[in-house]
Amino acid sequence: ALRRPAALSAALNVLMPPNSIALRTADPDGGPELLAKCAVVSVEDFRRETSERHRDHFIVGRLFQPAEIVYAADAAAAEEALAGLARAVVLTERWVRPSLPPRFGVDDYTRTLLRVSFAAEIRPEPEGRADALWEAQKDALRAVYSVLLSELHAGGTLAEPEPGVYALARPVTRAERLRLAAYFRLSLARATARWAKYVVTFEGWLDFILRKARRHTGEDIVLTPRERRLPLVFLWPRVFRYLREKDSRRRSAR
Repeated sequence: ALRRPAALSAALNVLMPPNSIALRTADPDGGPELLAKCAVVSVEDFRRETSERHRDHFIVGRLFQPAEIVYAADAAAAEEALAGLARAVVLTERWVRPSLPPRFGVDDYTRTLLRVSFAAEIRPEPEGRADALWEAQKDALRAVYSVLLSELHAGGTLAEPEPGVYALARPVTRAERLRLAAYFRLSLARATARWAKYVVTFEGWLDFILRKARRHTGEDIVLTPRERRLPLVFLWPRVFRYLREKDSRRRSAR
C-alpha cells in the first residue's frame, strides 16, 4: 500500500511524470524483503512523452530499450502501450543523429543510442555500463532496429551505400546540434530534480539507491546515523565522491 498521500503523489505526477513508487515483495528463497521500483504515468502523459512533444528524455530514454507488456487491463490498453513503445523507437532517430558515425549498421546505431542516453543522466553505474547493457540486449535490439533502419531508408531519411550499411541522407545542421544540446541539458536538470520528488513518492528510496550502488561497485556502503537521519543535508559529500570515483575504479580494473 502507498504510504504517501494520494493527492500529493498525483499532484507531483502532473508536474513531472512519472512517479516512482516502491514495490515490496517477499523473497521466495526466504531472504530479505525485495524492493523494486515502479514508474506510474497517466495515459495522457504517456502519449505526450512518447511523441515529438516529449518534455525530456526520461521516458523515451527507457522505452527505446527492449520492453514487454506483462499485463494489460484490456485490448485497448495493450494497444495503447504497444503504440507508445513503437513511437519511442521511432523517436530515436531525432536525438541520436549528431552522434552517429558517417556510416553505421544496426549495431553501431543501437550502441550509440545507449551511450548517448546514459550520458544524458547522472547515474550510479560506472563507465561502460551502456556497452555492457548492449551486450545483454543486442539480439532484441537488432531485431527491432533492423526494421527501423530499413523503414527510415525506405522513407528517404537514410541512404544505404551498401547492404546493411547506412548514412544520413541529410547532414546534421548546427541548429539541430544546438537544439539537441539544449534538450539534453534540460533533461539532465529535470532528471536531477526528480531526485527530490523521489524522497516524497518512493518509500525506502535511500536503501534502494544504496543497493543499486553496491551492486555495481561490489562495495558495501554504510551510512552514518547522521547521514541516515538527514540524507538531503549530509549525504552530498559522499554522493559527489562516489560519482567522482566510480569511473576511476572501472578504469583501474581494466
